[in-house]
Amino acid sequence: MEFEQMRKMLMPREYFPADHYPTVREVQSVEEELGELLVLKYSSSSHGMMMGSNASYSLTAAFGEKSVLTETDKREYSNQETVSVYELKEETEKEIRELVKRENLAMWAALKLDQSKRMVVYDYSRSASFSLEFACSAAPMGRIVRNINIEAAEQAGGGEVMDQLRELLERDANEAQLRSTETVEVTGMMGMGSGFPPLGTDKGPSMGGRQVQPPKEEKPREIPAGTFNEDGSWNCVSCGTRDLTVKFCPVCGSPRPKQ
Repeated sequence: MEFEQMRKMLMPREYFPADHYPTVREVQSVEEELGELLVLKYSSSSHGMMMGSNASYSLTAAFGEKSVLTETDKREYSNQETVSVYELKEETEKEIRELVKRENLAMWAALKLDQSKRMVVYDYSRSASFSLEFACSAAPMGRIVRNINIEAAEQAGGGEVMDQLRELLERDANEAQLRSTETVEVTGMMGMGSGFPPLGTDKGPSMGGRQVQPPKEEKPREIPAGTFNEDGSWNCVSCGTRDLTVKFCPVCGSPRPKQ
């Protein structure tokens, strides 16, 4: 693959002039050769000035032999995050793939947010996006990620498609499809739910938003069969993402188990 073509594949906005704000129709007209969709993630977050007012939510679909949907939910003024894993139905996965292909959503990453059309709010902000991970033999690690700013898509005339995609992800996040759920303790940034413990508690400081607890003695964890592949890659037993070569799963954050 030529350098220029690779550059555009890694940075799809390079298909258009720097000062141009492409429409949905314009980005849909660009043809690319990407592999199958591996992961689809919806993320939203809000940030306020009040301590502890930050909130975040995400839905991540990891496609494979047993596709799963992982939901994370951290509410305002809460120091807990709920992580739920659901079974993703074949019908839902099929409809997601069809929508991604029909609308050429891989190229929607080229849509740009026009700041001049936004209402400026100084004490509150909110953002939402979709991340799509595709198989791509020409890309580093054999995968390529495309990020869609939902507000930019709405400005370009693609708001209805964004709603459809989110509704498809939300469809299987119900009690009937629930596999597991857990609640973990989290903290915010300094001044907004500080990483230091409240007065009168004996909890230690936090790192990366999660509460650091004193080390505990743990029994060696049994590694399920099929975790490692012949080529040295590994498969995440938490969410089902396969053929990983990095130390942590990019979908759920689980670490690579020791062999």
